[in-house]
Amino acid sequence: MTARLRDALRSTAEGVPAYPVYERALATARRDRRRRLAAAAAVVTLLALAGVALPLARTPALDPAAAGDAALPDRIALPPIGTLHVTDRPRLGPASVIFDGRAPRLHGWNDVNVVGVVDADSDRYRIMRMGGESLAGELVHLSPDGRYLARPRRPGRPGRRRHRPGHRPHPAAGVDRRPQCVEHAGRLVRRRRLAGGPRRRAGRVRRRHLHHRAERGDR
Repeated sequence: MTARLRDALRSTAEGVPAYPVYERALATARRDRRRRLAAAAAVVTLLALAGVALPLARTPALDPAAAGDAALPDRIALPPIGTLHVTDRPRLGPASVIFDGRAPRLHGWNDVNVVGVVDADSDRYRIMRMGGESLAGELVHLSPDGRYLARPRRPGRPGRRRHRPGHRPHPAAGVDRRPQCVEHAGRLVRRRRLAGGPRRRAGRVRRRHLHHRAERGDR
């Protein structure tokens, strides 16, 4: 390489502008990080708004009140499979009847018995699970206005517990195993399956009395 060529290359290199490679790379990384943080914040905000709005949009509307007067049901059936609990929503209307019995749907695992609840304005059912024996009208009571259920608290907790009964549609099906105890509007109407004799006739009289009150439509 001649001295003339070397001088020409040197002068050309001196005229090339310097590029801030490190500073530019650092600025680009910081800009990308800010964009990612902004996108993540926007996603979190949208999820929070959706979590608040969706439950409000999905809240079922209350059913309209029944046009007729409250009355006793013509007959009592087993609660349908999947019947809601008395504390589940929607909590609609007072109850007219609570009952228990020996049917399979009124008994569960681990000595969990079930009390059936019938709505006063329409034949809709709810259930209340409780441990041990559950006799409607003796251990479980319906308030006179049909708005509350009282049951014994768990062992070691004296007093009673109150629940607001609601309702759920049910198919009208007969009950082969009749309820042992039925209570309506705070009054006990017992119904037993007896072998015979005067006590059996008395049980039939009480069943007719319950049916008569149901036809009259008073509570």
